[in-house]
Amino acid sequence: MGTWQLDPYHTQVEFAAKHLGMMTVRGHFADVTSTADIDPDHLESMRVEVTIQTASIKTHNPSETTTCAHRTSWKPTPSR
Repeated sequence: MGTWQLDPYHTQVEFAAKHLGMMTVRGHFADVTSTADIDPDHLESMRVEVTIQTASIKTHNPSETTTCAHRTSWKPTPSR
């Protein structure tokens, strides 16, 4: 049916990661854009593309935010 730009005010990318195996750091990415190709008659062929600006990371700890924002690589791991 067409390509849709998803509403950035209703699109969130959040995360939780263990730090030193003791505490969980939670946060989100403030700069996320996404589009979806949707054909209601063929939902199995739906495609979604999400672009995350990793430098837009926000946590509840300013020190962690600064450290994470300067990372050059990210390795997501599946949640358990």
